[in-house]
Amino acid sequence: MIPVFSFDPASMTMWFDPTIISKNGDKEYLSEVLNNGLNGHIDDSLIALITKAPNDWELKRALELLSCIWHEQKHFFDFTLTSYGAFRVRQFFEIYINLEVVLESYLNENAEITFPLDCALDPIRKKFLTFIQMR
Repeated sequence: MIPVFSFDPASMTMWFDPTIISKNGDKEYLSEVLNNGLNGHIDDSLIALITKAPNDWELKRALELLSCIWHEQKHFFDFTLTSYGAFRVRQFFEIYINLEVVLESYLNENAEITFPLDCALDPIRKKFLTFIQMR
């Protein structure tokens, strides 16, 4: 599957591939509909979707892409407004804040960094687990 739009929880941004969107179809129509959808102008997006569609194929394509945007925006709201999302945000901040200390400790020990960090940094797991070196 090639994601056209995707929500990145680490940077709290929406990513998309403009080449997939602009390869075929009416670029001006799609850009107006999707730009309004990305910026939260739902009414303007729907008005442009319905009234400015050059043909049925363009309408269906724009509706499909617009629903992808709304789907990813729902992930954003779920991520920012739920307890699970709050946990993940705290987890990212912990990693960002402590990353320098973690990297320094590995560099001082001349050790390899293994991921995921929560398993790799636990001394008991570290003692009993064998990490496979991948190159």
